[in-house]
Amino acid sequence: MSAALTPYDIGDRLEPVPWSLDTHDRYGLVDFDDEEGTTVFTTVGKTFDDGSEGYLLSVTSGAFTPTVEIDGDRTVVVTEEMIAGMRELADWAERGWQDFCHQTRETDDYSAVDIADASHRWHLAQGALSSLLGDAGNDRENEQEK
Repeated sequence: MSAALTPYDIGDRLEPVPWSLDTHDRYGLVDFDDEEGTTVFTTVGKTFDDGSEGYLLSVTSGAFTPTVEIDGDRTVVVTEEMIAGMRELADWAERGWQDFCHQTRETDDYSAVDIADASHRWHLAQGALSSLLGDAGNDRENEQEK
């Protein structure tokens, strides 16, 4: 009688392989290997290096961008290319906002309600950009201040 194949054997699940504890910096690292024994990604859960409150789940992947699910919700892993695209969109949105502000000063085409609504929407867009880009968004703000 042959042994039943596991989800690891047939590729349904990646097999966790903890790193050896030879040195302090290896504690908590876990490789996740496919059915052929190739490491797909490595994870570690830890506190933040800068002492910030909370925890960080760090994932190092190979040549692909993994899909991440947290508490049942899929999240987007933001790549450098996506950051560049979001910055471009933000620049166009800011230019549109500046044009709108110029138009409101030059004409009476917009009511006070229209201006307040546009201002509110612009602040929502800035908040969304900051949330999406995190520290990368701060880099953009610092560039604009120069």
